[in-house]
Amino acid sequence: MPELERRAEAHLLNSVGEEEPEQELGFEHLLHPVILENAYQLFRNGHLREAVFNSVTAVFELIRERTGSGEDGDRIIGQVMSVVTPRLILSELETESGKSDQKGFMQIYKGVFQGIRSPKAHSLAHDLTEHKAAQYLVFLSLLARRIEEATVVDANKCINRNTGFSRSSYAPRHINSH
Repeated sequence: MPELERRAEAHLLNSVGEEEPEQELGFEHLLHPVILENAYQLFRNGHLREAVFNSVTAVFELIRERTGSGEDGDRIIGQVMSVVTPRLILSELETESGKSDQKGFMQIYKGVFQGIRSPKAHSLAHDLTEHKAAQYLVFLSLLARRIEEATVVDANKCINRNTGFSRSSYAPRHINSH
């Protein structure tokens, strides 16, 4: 009997971590890495509200990481996607089409915060189905990709497209009192 117990224990120890591979749901290849990392497992486990909420949070965290901004929501989007003094440039701002793209996506990001993130943050109730939550994850992956591909402008070197002055040229000067 001790030999049987030893073999059974050895079998269990050898099989630890050897789980059957999870069956893919069919849309994983469309998900941005920050969505996969922060929301996909929640989605797979049926935590749809949390998966969508974490996806929005991951997109806004990516914006903060790329720009160094400490803002959130409407304020960060207005700050970093301004057509006048952008910190993230999504399109060629020298053309009307590029300006429209920048302005349009600025409104989309603001809408995501107001229409998706805020309701999920302030209520446990939701109308999410697995299908709808999957669509949100794919949509938010597109937004993450646009942030990842955007040109980042150093905050101290932003040029006001209306005046031609850089932020550093009109930034307040600090006088050392020592």
